[in-house]
Amino acid sequence: MITWAQQQGVGVLHVGDPRGVLEIAAGRRHNLRLRQWQIGRLLQVLTDKATLAGITVRLVDERGTSSTCHRRVPKPRGRP
Repeated sequence: MITWAQQQGVGVLHVGDPRGVLEIAAGRRHNLRLRQWQIGRLLQVLTDKATLAGITVRLVDERGTSSTCHRRVPKPRGRP
């Protein structure tokens, strides 16, 4: 990813911060899987490699980023 970002001339890499997901209770098994995911390590390695390439990494809140449109669009009436 860092190589691609360099080729594209990216100066700042905005990365969604997934650490907030750990606070959500999602069942015993799912919570265990999330705890085993080394999020901090992943973010640190990404930041280190980006810094060496001259790219700044900024963590951003992931809330609302899964939709294509960043504004709220009401659902059509009569739809479940």
